[in-house]
Amino acid sequence: QYHALVKELREAETSSPKILQGTITVYATSVYMISIMPNTIKNFKLQQQNINILLHTLSVKAILAKIAAAKTNDAVGFIGIPDHERESIFTLLKEGNLQFYPLFRSNMCFCASHSSPLADQGKQSLATISKYPIILFTSSQDGEENDFSAYTDFLKECHITLSTSSYNIWLDAVMQNTGIGMLYDVVLSSNSYLAKDLDKIAIISTREKISATMGYVTTASPSELVLSFIAFFNQYNRL
Repeated sequence: QYHALVKELREAETSSPKILQGTITVYATSVYMISIMPNTIKNFKLQQQNINILLHTLSVKAILAKIAAAKTNDAVGFIGIPDHERESIFTLLKEGNLQFYPLFRSNMCFCASHSSPLADQGKQSLATISKYPIILFTSSQDGEENDFSAYTDFLKECHITLSTSSYNIWLDAVMQNTGIGMLYDVVLSSNSYLAKDLDKIAIISTREKISATMGYVTTASPSELVLSFIAFFNQYNRL
């Protein structure tokens, strides 16, 4: 009975998360905020009620600058590194003495109103999509570089009819056929915040791929609080 009780207690300790207390700062680009970050934080808080989270939505370069300049190791940034920007982003990581940990690959997808001529027509070329007005969901509207400004080869051929950091405004504009929305396909996951609204819009896949490596950035020695959030993030999203 004694050994059975010890075994039961040890199993309970390993299955129950360690209770931590403190504050962490989470930076995330818009693609995370419209997809898996909201539900991840909601469920993390159910498990770790004594950890406070300060959440900021910024562009990739702004996130790197914030973490590099911070005087604490209680910050983590979730970013996407486009393939063609890999070299320049890794230069910034090295200069800031930051660590990047890749999680998964994601491709750009486009979405439109069900009344759009592109809806339900199969894969489209980027040349075809560029003929339609584009709606951007950006990380901020304070003059910083937005998430999609790096895609100059594609966007310079497009007419950007709306750029907003408001999810509701972005979704309504797509539904009203104001233009074609740009998103990474991580928004299609089951844990995505957008999942509840996917039936309201049509997803358009493309023949050519615009891809990025999604992952997170920390200082060289992240705190126990940050590590606990990262572990939960990976487990919850099964990454």
